[in-house]
Amino acid sequence: MALSLLTTWTNGQVLTHTALNAEFNNIYNNALTLISPLTGTLDVNGNRLSNIAVGTLSVPGINFNGSSNTGLYSSATGSVDVTCAGGNIATFTNQIINLRGAMTGNSVVTTGAGLYDHILTNTGAYRFINAAGTTSANYGMYGDSSNNINFDVPAGTDSLNFRFAGILVGWLQSQSAGMGLLFEGESSADHAAPSANGAVIYTKDNGAGKTLVVCRFATGAVQTIATEP
Repeated sequence: MALSLLTTWTNGQVLTHTALNAEFNNIYNNALTLISPLTGTLDVNGNRLSNIAVGTLSVPGINFNGSSNTGLYSSATGSVDVTCAGGNIATFTNQIINLRGAMTGNSVVTTGAGLYDHILTNTGAYRFINAAGTTSANYGMYGDSSNNINFDVPAGTDSLNFRFAGILVGWLQSQSAGMGLLFEGESSADHAAPSANGAVIYTKDNGAGKTLVVCRFATGAVQTIATEP
């Protein structure tokens, strides 16, 4: 304990009211120093710790021995944040979990990973809660041991949708044991020519109410692949 006696009493010394008052006042006025810093494990006996400082990135409200800038703090009312070495890696609210650090199922080499990359091993996956309120082995996104990226949808009648600005523009779907690319709607004009060695495939109206499947090349040339009968 940091609190020290004001008087070290000796045998036969006169106990005066001044010395007693000073000793007790020393305790009353510096009560925190009786337990700070702790010299052993503190058992709160099932009670709560309340009114903890919100802290900051560099000085979290709860930090760890030997790492004062690593721990928990609150960046805003209703949120809990995790800081490691003075950097925010996660924010938790009642609706959002925002992770900014690496997520690994086991120890892996993260060469090439950026500061805010999320890392999964090739046996890990991003999975979604389905309509039944459960997860499924065939509903999510994952990598495999051959370095492929896999997208799984639960049933053969489901699709992998593409939305831009909230608008559904197309999807991949399975029918008759095969896969098809479906364009939803048509482009209002030809797409811009891609860069060198590129090509873009799209649909547009031929001006007479028929849908064209079109390919445009880097030169600007447009080739109609098929015309609606």
